[in-house]
Amino acid sequence: MRLESWQNAQNQPAAIASTICGKPKLYSEVPWFWSDQYEFNIQSVGAPQHTDTIVARGDPTTGRFSCFNLANDALVGATGFNTPGDVRWARKMIAANAQPDIRALADPTIKLKFP
Repeated sequence: MRLESWQNAQNQPAAIASTICGKPKLYSEVPWFWSDQYEFNIQSVGAPQHTDTIVARGDPTTGRFSCFNLANDALVGATGFNTPGDVRWARKMIAANAQPDIRALADPTIKLKFP
């Protein structure tokens, strides 16, 4: 997969170099990027090409909200607007191939916890 982010540009070659030097290293990082656009910090994590459910969390009119992408009940992607904590949590969940509670995911009054 082609990923144009500093994280991928830095970490993927390091894994390749390690393998070339006889210390095989699997590159399995969860894709992530961020951008600041005016008053918005936008972060996206995962690879949600095959999404069957999207869960919204928060209120877009406040400028603080997240959207979570699920496939077969597993979290595969998330995009957050001024919600870096949601994205950090999602990154851990995606790496673990975890299945979040959709009701809790949609309710911003419930703190997201990694199992």
